[in-house]
Amino acid sequence: MEDPSAEKSKRLTDEKKSNKGAAAIVFSLLISVSMSGFALWSTLDMPEISSGSDGEDGQTSLMKTAGLYGNHGCEDGGFSIQVGIDKNNDGSLTGEEVDDIRNLCHGVEGLSGPMGSPGSNGFDGWNGTNGSNGTDGLNGSNTLVERLSGAVGPCPNAMILTFGVDVSPQDGILSESEINSVLKLCLESLLNQRITDFSFDNSESFTSGCQGGVLLNNSMVIAAYGSNQCQLYGFTNYYQPILIAENFEGDMAPGRNLGFTVHNDRAWFDADDGTSRQVWSTDGVTAWKETNYSFDFSAGSELLVVDNEIIIVSPNGMTTIGDTDTHINGNFNNISIVFNNLVYNNATGYNIDDEHFTGEIHGQAIEVDGNYWFMATTDNDGMELHKSNGIIIEKMTSTLRGIPAAKFPILYYGHEILFDAKLGADINTGFLAYDMMTNTVDKVTGNVLLPGDNTKPLIHKGKLWFDCTTGSAGNELCTYDGVDARVHFDYTPGISSSFPKHITVVEDELVLIIDDTTLGGVLVKVDVGISLLWDPEPGQQAAGLVGKIWVAEDALYFMANSSSFGQEMYLYPTGALIGDWIVVQPRQS
Repeated sequence: MEDPSAEKSKRLTDEKKSNKGAAAIVFSLLISVSMSGFALWSTLDMPEISSGSDGEDGQTSLMKTAGLYGNHGCEDGGFSIQVGIDKNNDGSLTGEEVDDIRNLCHGVEGLSGPMGSPGSNGFDGWNGTNGSNGTDGLNGSNTLVERLSGAVGPCPNAMILTFGVDVSPQDGILSESEINSVLKLCLESLLNQRITDFSFDNSESFTSGCQGGVLLNNSMVIAAYGSNQCQLYGFTNYYQPILIAENFEGDMAPGRNLGFTVHNDRAWFDADDGTSRQVWSTDGVTAWKETNYSFDFSAGSELLVVDNEIIIVSPNGMTTIGDTDTHINGNFNNISIVFNNLVYNNATGYNIDDEHFTGEIHGQAIEVDGNYWFMATTDNDGMELHKSNGIIIEKMTSTLRGIPAAKFPILYYGHEILFDAKLGADINTGFLAYDMMTNTVDKVTGNVLLPGDNTKPLIHKGKLWFDCTTGSAGNELCTYDGVDARVHFDYTPGISSSFPKHITVVEDELVLIIDDTTLGGVLVKVDVGISLLWDPEPGQQAAGLVGKIWVAEDALYFMANSSSFGQEMYLYPTGALIGDWIVVQPRQS
């Protein structure tokens, strides 16, 4: 049944449209009828007259319409009707010929009718044809888990799970690059203990003349006294010592002059073969004599690795150990490597990249902004700071006194060259900075003295760390941030000193040895202040007087004194410091 209101609305709308069109027609008819009636009335009332001559032709009446859009009083639009006489007989009604204008307006638009019902849904289209199969993906890689148990590093009873993906080659073995994570479980307490007593009594295993060593493949190679002779030792599983050169009888004194250097998975050092001091190497299990010259590698000799070759300079010449061994006679000393070039002294001066200059270099040269920087004596001013591009030598200072860079080797930090020296008439050795922007040298703000007296400087987390002495705090751990040098923490308050030694970075932690007035030599870490890690020997025993801190994957090695065993080596687990071991203590029954 149709809606009556909708039908009525439609009818009204249709009537409105009809009225708009009919209005123009009605108006035109009225005019025509009026004209016809006037003509008839004239005919009836006029008396009969005789025919006269023809008159002039009458002019044509014209009408035109135009639309109206929201103006002339028609807000909803409409039509304009214009009538007049075509005076120039051109069939077009121009503006001056219009005699009358009438406007017919549209009515107001009616309200919209109600919305119609939605149409029914159309039919679904046909399914498309299936696409072609894609190419097969690559075979996935296997996930591997490797398990290691037993005594591992500082853990006497370990279980280590290594996880990774067997990518390339897919050989069922996890290589170093395929490892994703490692879980280390220790079923007992991690070891921190003394690990040597080579003399088996209270005789010292290490002295100033027998104490060098190096980490080789994460295990220590060390010179130590055993049977009252300085011999070469290694360690298995971190803490079980073995005699490496066990077939050699005598006082080898390994590394006494050249120290220890790792090259091609071997440790290189000097040692006495019973006749002369030659160059040796070891893989940590066996030792080989590498040279057999008629001269000794005596005190003052130095060993460096350059372009995969070993270079040794000594008072007897320069020796190269590589694919072929060569030796050049002469007196060479104070060798450095800068830009992979050799810098050294000889009998007549010093050489920089095969260029010879008059004078003598003191200490190590460094690279800064494309130039060589070093301490040298080149005139009567004595030891001063110099720089060179390899061709021209420039003396940068002229007022240094004492032995510059003797304890604090020249170091580039920020826009400064730092070193220790006396300046002008100073009595004490101070902390100096050569400003490369102003080309001036002055004491660093803070007035600290004797920088680097006990330990070499180290840059960590943007700061420079070193030991220094002040009038109010003694010798303590100090820092420099490019503006001020200051004591980081006065561990022994007042003028007493903690004598920081062997500053070392372990993961992201700063570790060193200091003297505690109550405990003796202790291992500590740096935080806001200084925190105790371990006291290796009770009873105010010294630590760190010889050797250094060696950092292996899972342990630190250093030397300390024992009242019962003398100067020995100690092990401290890095897991206790950085937390990479999970210690699972067995439940007590």
